[in-house]
This record gives sequence, structure tokens and C-alpha cells, in this order.
Amino acid sequence: MDADLKLETEKSAVLEALDRVVQSDHLKSSPILQSILQYIVEEELAGRGANLKAYSIAVDVLKKPESFDPHDNPFIRVHFQRLRNALALYYAKDGSTDPVRIMVNKGSYRPQFAALTLESRQAAGLAKSVTWLPSIDPISFAIGSGLAVLLGALVWIVVVAGETDPASEQVQRASYERTRPVIEVLPFQTLPNSSKKVTVEGIRYQLISDMSHFRTVRIRNIQVPIETEGKTTRTEDGPPTYRLEGRELAQGSGSQIALFFTDAESSQILWSSRVELPENDAQFQKAIFESLGSIVVQLADVSGIIQISSFKRLVDRRLKLSNQDATSYECVLLYYYFDLTKSDDIREKAKACLKDKIDAGSLDSQVWASWSFMLFLEWTSNPSPELFDQSLTSARTAIRLDPTYSAGHEYLGSILLAGGKREEAIASYRRARLLNPSKPDLVVQLGWSRILGGDWPNGINEIRRGIGLSPAPPGWMRIPLSIDAFRKGDYETALSEAEAITQAGDRRGNVLALAAAAALQDVEAADIFLNRFLEDETTSMEDPMRAIRNVFNEPDILRKYEDQIRSSLIQQLLKSACRGKSAELEKCQS
Repeated sequence: MDADLKLETEKSAVLEALDRVVQSDHLKSSPILQSILQYIVEEELAGRGANLKAYSIAVDVLKKPESFDPHDNPFIRVHFQRLRNALALYYAKDGSTDPVRIMVNKGSYRPQFAALTLESRQAAGLAKSVTWLPSIDPISFAIGSGLAVLLGALVWIVVVAGETDPASEQVQRASYERTRPVIEVLPFQTLPNSSKKVTVEGIRYQLISDMSHFRTVRIRNIQVPIETEGKTTRTEDGPPTYRLEGRELAQGSGSQIALFFTDAESSQILWSSRVELPENDAQFQKAIFESLGSIVVQLADVSGIIQISSFKRLVDRRLKLSNQDATSYECVLLYYYFDLTKSDDIREKAKACLKDKIDAGSLDSQVWASWSFMLFLEWTSNPSPELFDQSLTSARTAIRLDPTYSAGHEYLGSILLAGGKREEAIASYRRARLLNPSKPDLVVQLGWSRILGGDWPNGINEIRRGIGLSPAPPGWMRIPLSIDAFRKGDYETALSEAEAITQAGDRRGNVLALAAAAALQDVEAADIFLNRFLEDETTSMEDPMRAIRNVFNEPDILRKYEDQIRSSLIQQLLKSACRGKSAELEKCQS
């Protein structure tokens, strides 16, 4: 195949990939994101990618006036963050086997493309192999995990064929997969005569310490180097699921540490990164709080590489087998999967699975903590004193069973905050953060608490910082951002943030988007979000802000929202939407 024909073939593959993403559920509900993605991909393929800027996208795609200043208005950046989240979720689920992937790095408006092929491996079955299209620099893109790894450092993908286990070992491994994954942290290799041996070991132990705070994984500290090829370390809690390795590399006058995170069974490298080795104590502290904290979240957080991989292995089996013989870990994993996707089907399965464990007298703090938050989320839509008390009691039970489990304190804080006990909530959040300092959710929740105490500027800054630390920020994190923009009269940003909330599966964004669209007199957007609001069985036209009030009770601000929802524009659209639907929708009957 000659070069021109090969290039045209690659372009065709990218356009097919574009069509799949645009037509997916992750983008189909957002014409703005569809238009932006289509525009930047077509510009890149036409050789004009270097000209992609916030200004050109605003003017050419969103039809902003030529006087538009992207420095004064952040809504283009908001749209691109939504786009990155939508792409990450799409490739983590529906698009996990797509032959070509499209990603947009943080801080850039240019798309990147990667081709994914399946190749036969000798005596090792099939393994994923990554081939980069010629014009693309493979930076900050982890194909194996389905998530973008954005660390500001060089990230690359290597795939290594591993040997398959004997059949008996596969059966044994399958039984261990029904419990929390085991990460073996191997000794990190240093250069000959390295002056950084103590620093490298300090980084290794910091990673072990930070990852151990996440109860979704188990950490195994391997003190002596082992031969991994064809061998598997075994202990009473089973073979490892993953391995984390490190290697010091010379870099100019200094050195770096290269980190590799591999699947222990196949030896496939799922993720890797390089971190500059600090020259002094001050730089070492900065590296711990910035680079290492980000790495730990990318690996061990609920939306990180490990859990996404676990979802794919375990959730499929549980969906087929219902709750028959489910382990506590599988029930908790179903809850995490629901929290990530907000799927109604997953919610019911997770709730039933957890309830079975609770009714059977479970003494697992993770089960009780997950159960408490499922009840709390149900209360936010259908508030009742009984449901609130049950969620509060369950969270406290989780803490009694294991006072060192950070999620128990975190969930208790959220419940207390919704109940108006702000100081007690802050104390719970701080205890949770002491137990798990790497979790970005806690940064957001402490920022949220500041806002409810009247400190909007610092609270919003904390929330933005927490979102920046999260590999795939859930929709709830953006609720205060949308409200902050709305209260300041920046309705475009309020609408963009609300759309991002709904894009992440959180239906509470619908009412925020509806009010912002009404304030903008955006009939098309208002019509879309009004229909979504009407179809949501948990909402009420008599009290449209109920779900928001339960987590953000600021009467003056909520009154502004209600004024927009009851505006003449919404009333006209409501009559049109309900015409012929009165028998279907109780909201129309009323």
C-alpha cells in the first residue's frame, strides 16, 4: 500500500471511529459536544490541528461573536472537560473494543488517535496491541485501562505477551478474583552507583502507604526481587492480580523513575509513567504531594485503572448470575459501578446484593458503608425521616465495625451535611482525609462544606482542585460549580456545568440545566431538559428543586432557580410537552 492510500485508509478509520462516538449514548444527548468533537477531528485530519484554539472553536462551532475573549469566559474549557469525561466513559464501557480511539489531552484542543488491534501471541492467547497512527505522539493515553492518564509526564504503552496458567490455576485464580485485587509492589531498581537509592525507596514506600488507604485493593510489599516470567508468587490470599514495578533511568544531569503497572497473569503493561526524581528534601515533599498522589488516584481510586478493570471482569458475571453466591466484595463493586454509571439497572442489582448481606448479618464495614450511601442517595430523591435515619445508622455501623475505613467517615460526613450539621460533617471529612489523604472526593466535599459556610471563593477553588485530581470526576462534584455560575448570572457556564453533570449520569443536573436554559432564553436546550425532567419519576413540578435542596439548602439561591423554572418560557414549553401526555405523566396531570 502506498503512503497516500495508507493515509486515506487511516483517515477513513478515524471518521468511522468519530461516527461511533458521536452516535453513542455518551454524546448523543449533547449536540454541543457532538459538534465540537466533529469539528476538531475534521480539522486535525485536514492538517489544521495546530490552529485549534479556544477562540476559533467558540467562533466557528458555537457561533460566538468575534469579540469573544476565552480568557474572560471559561465555558470552552468546561465543554472540553465534559468531552474528555464522555470519551473516557465511552472507551471504558461501550467502546472498549473499538479499533480506533479518539482522545483529547488535558490542556490541549487537538485530538489524538490510536489504532487498537488484536494479535495472536505464541502460547499466550490473544493480547491487546497498540499501534499509533504516524502523525500522533503517543502521550498521556492509556489504551489498556480505557481511561486517559494525565500526569503532565511522558506516558507510553508497551504490551508484553505472558504465559497462560494451567487450567487448575485458572480455576483457583477465578475464585480469588471474587475478592479485592492484590497489587504486588516489587523492589524498585536503581542505576549502578546511584545516589538516589534512599529517595527511590522512599517513593516506593510512599506509594505503598497511599494505596493501602484504598480498601478496594490489597497491597503486598515484596522485599526481594522475583522472576516473574512463568512464575507466580502465592500466599494464603492468593496470587497477585497486578504488579507495580519501578526503574531508575538516567535523564540529563539527573534521573527519573519509570513506573510500570502490569497484569500479573498476562504480563500486559496496563499503564506506565515517568516521574522526575527530586534533588532535595523540598522537591521530595512536592513530588509526594503532587506526582505520587496523582498516580495513586489514577491506579486505586474507584474510577481508576484497577477498578475499571475489575468492573469488566466481575460485574458481567454478577449481572448474569444475579446475587447468587455473591461475595461482599462483589456487592460493594456493584455499588461502585452504579456510583460511576448511575445506571438504574445496576442500582437495583447493587441494592439487592447489599441488602442480602445486611439481612444475613454482615460484619463487613465496606458493605455497611456502601449500603448507607445507597440509602442516602435514595433519600435525596424521596426524602423521609425513616430513610435518613437508616442511612445515618448504617454509616455509624460501618465506622463501629472498622474505625480506620475512610469511606465510612466520608459517607457519614455527607449525610450529616445534608442534615444541616455542618461542623460535625467537616470533622467526619477530616477524619476520612487523615485515613485516605489521596482521595480527591474529600477535597471536593471539604470545599462544598466551605461554601455552605458562606466561603464561596475558597470553596470553589477547593472543588476545582479536587476535580483536577480525579481521573473521571463524577457529576455531583460539579453541582456547586453550576450553582456558583448561576448565582453570579453566568448562565452559559451554569448550563455547561449542568450538562456535564447529566453527561456523567447524575439526573440532578437536569433541573439546574433547565433553569439556566430558561435564563438564557435558550428554547432548544430548555425543551430538552424539561422533557428529561418530566420523564424522571423522582422529580416534582410542585417542588422542582427538592433533590438539590437536600444536598444544598440555600433558600435565596434556590428561589432564583424556582423563578426561572416557573417563567413564561417554561410554562409554554410545559403545555406543549404535556399535550397528549397527560395520561402518561403524573406531572402533566397535575
